[in-house]
Amino acid sequence: CAFCHGQNGEGILTQRGDTQLGPPLAGVGAAAGDFQVGTGRMPMAQPGQQAPDKAPVYSQDEIDALGAFVASLGPGPAVPDEEEYSIEGLSADERVEAIVRGGQIFLTNCTACHNFNGGGG
Repeated sequence: CAFCHGQNGEGILTQRGDTQLGPPLAGVGAAAGDFQVGTGRMPMAQPGQQAPDKAPVYSQDEIDALGAFVASLGPGPAVPDEEEYSIEGLSADERVEAIVRGGQIFLTNCTACHNFNGGGG
């Protein structure tokens, strides 16, 4: 991780200084670490714009430890519990409310990379 993200999660620029090998991790929270490492997107073989998913390299205990480290770098979203995103058992009105809330969270936290419609940037 440190090769691209730095020993303190500060991110590493290329020698030209115009692109990053890896972005800073301060403030991305445990959720980003859990997602990137848990889906096998990280570690990457080489820097690129979008890491494809593959089999995870780390165990769940290691993924949790990496997430905890990333979370310690600055405030950011925690790994959600299933109760926070499951719509099972909700009434129709509660489902609509949950979907609207999820849309608001997406617009606030995800559109910078994934565009407002989720189609990518």
